[in-house]
This record gives sequence, structure tokens and C-alpha cells, in this order.
Amino acid sequence: MSFSQRLKHFRAAAGLTQRALGNACGWGEGMSAQSRVGNYEQALREPYLTDIVKMAKVLGVSPELLAFGDRSELTDDELELLQAYRQADKDGRASFKALSKALQRSTDRLRPVAPNDVSTKRR
Repeated sequence: MSFSQRLKHFRAAAGLTQRALGNACGWGEGMSAQSRVGNYEQALREPYLTDIVKMAKVLGVSPELLAFGDRSELTDDELELLQAYRQADKDGRASFKALSKALQRSTDRLRPVAPNDVSTKRR
């Protein structure tokens, strides 16, 4: 689910109109507040982090949930790796990144090439 879809979902779940959410966030009265929220919901405008925090507070959800969605979409292995990365110090995080890049390069070399891939044909 995209940010705009999550915003619309949580706004509707809170029983708020676009105008009411915008007003509660302090974005003016009437149409300007409604327009701002509408632009976010239609993905015509990207919100600043401060706007996400304001909307999340009014909607009663965490800013992380509003911005990124539910992490339940990640597998247990992915969550475990993410947790280990977050707990690592600066050097540990650098090691994670280096390992990730090395694995990607290795995977790219092992990936089969399609027979009609013109970039691999010899001239």
C-alpha cells in the first residue's frame, strides 16, 4: 500500500474529512487545508516529515506506520536481519553494507543470460 493509500485509509478510519484533518494539523482553514491533504492522497505532493508527524498524531497512528506501512510484509528472516543491522555499531553497519554489495555482485555474475540478450552477443 502506498503512502497516499495509507493516509486515505487512516483518515477514513478516524472518521475525518480531508478538511478536518488539514485543519487539525494547523494548515489553515477550509479549502487550503483540504487541498493539501487531497494532494497527499492523490500522490500529487510528497509530504515533509514534519507533516507526516502532524498527520500521524491527529490520526492516532505512529509516523512510521503512516510513512512506511506495516512491517508485517517483511519475512521473519528479513526482520531478523533488519534488527541485527539496527543493533550494530557504525563498523558493523558498514560490514552489513559491504556484505550486501558483495552478495549482489555475486548474484549478478551467476544470473543466467537470456539467449536473445543483445548486450551479451559478440560482434
